[in-house]
Amino acid sequence: MITSIDIGKSNVKIVQSELNNDKLRILKVGSKVVNSDSKKLPDAISQSQFVATISELCTELGINPKRTKNIISGLTGKEVSIKQLTTLEMNDEELANSLEFEAKKHIPLDGTEPILDYYIIGQNKEEIDKNDLLLVATTKNHINRHNDILKKSGFKSKIFDADALALMNMYLYSNNLPDEGVDVLINIGDSTTTLMCW
Repeated sequence: MITSIDIGKSNVKIVQSELNNDKLRILKVGSKVVNSDSKKLPDAISQSQFVATISELCTELGINPKRTKNIISGLTGKEVSIKQLTTLEMNDEELANSLEFEAKKHIPLDGTEPILDYYIIGQNKEEIDKNDLLLVATTKNHINRHNDILKKSGFKSKIFDADALALMNMYLYSNNLPDEGVDVLINIGDSTTTLMCW
């Protein structure tokens, strides 16, 4: 069983699913608005308000956080950057240093080190000795704040996934890439909208 948690700017969503014979089955799903003073902006919602909302939603869905093992939580917002880049072919160490420099251009620096991951898509079709890759970056502070909410809610997080990539992976799991044309996914959140085309 997999439990996925999306902590948005003003809503919390939880989905429990299982994979059985290569079929994904949704077991439980729920969404709850974070209770807060209506005069506050979503950025001003406190950590304790998110924790209370997650606890209430777990109670409504009959989920015991202490007994939940496989947790995937989505990261979103301006603190997370996903970019497709073209780089020179280089070894892993050189690439990691180059990408850390690149990531600092795309995420707001908060005084902590950037956390990044990348996936090499393949060789660039137009330029020799260059690779296309997907770079995902955030900061240690953003992950720690997110993880603190999960821990205080009783969960032990295992995987953090950028919302846009999680959505794309689920789509690709269920559908083949088109032979012609373009597939477009739009994720409209409270304060962030993500558009994915391929």
